[in-house]
Amino acid sequence: MALRNRIADEDAKIPDPVRGVNLVASPEDLEPGEARLMSNCYFWNGVRTREGSSRITGSSLGAFRITGGTKYYYGGTSSKRLIAYSNKIAVLSDGGAETVLTTGMTANRETHFQTWSITDKVYVSNGVDKLFEYDGTTWQSVDSLVGATAVPNACKRVIPVLDRLLAITTGGLIVGHVPAFTCRTFYRPHPAHSTVYAGRSLSWRNSLSG
Repeated sequence: MALRNRIADEDAKIPDPVRGVNLVASPEDLEPGEARLMSNCYFWNGVRTREGSSRITGSSLGAFRITGGTKYYYGGTSSKRLIAYSNKIAVLSDGGAETVLTTGMTANRETHFQTWSITDKVYVSNGVDKLFEYDGTTWQSVDSLVGATAVPNACKRVIPVLDRLLAITTGGLIVGHVPAFTCRTFYRPHPAHSTVYAGRSLSWRNSLSG
């Protein structure tokens, strides 16, 4: 049963302040879409509250610029927060504790982290150092793995495409794959089996083992 003297829903709605804040007009004279005050808000398909932050640890890692980072999910239920700064790749816990994986990276290079669901690992590259991988426990270079051949050095970034791992290098793209999902084999572009886009070569193979 409808309530008597109830304000219609359309009239009771307050429209989103898509026109921003009006500091000139009085509150009574505000037009639809105008706001008297907005604090820590932004408009994205509606007005949303800007999320804040809190300091989780009083210790400092030093005055270094963060050059890369990601939240790495693996093993179905596990995750780790990875960051790159100075010459380090480190894991940061939710409480702010740091576990350094390596201090051997070239300092202050833009660093890319790329996960690949086939291997359940994250791959780290910066355009100068070797291609590294991390499985949540072991940090190692990809060329140190048993069966790994022709792994590109100094690749700028790796991108997984189905069962292939594309490595972006200075000379173009190198395609790798995981035979039987155990080891990595990288292939260099071959003129007879490649397509050139803007001076870069993209090579491919048609089967998992070829």
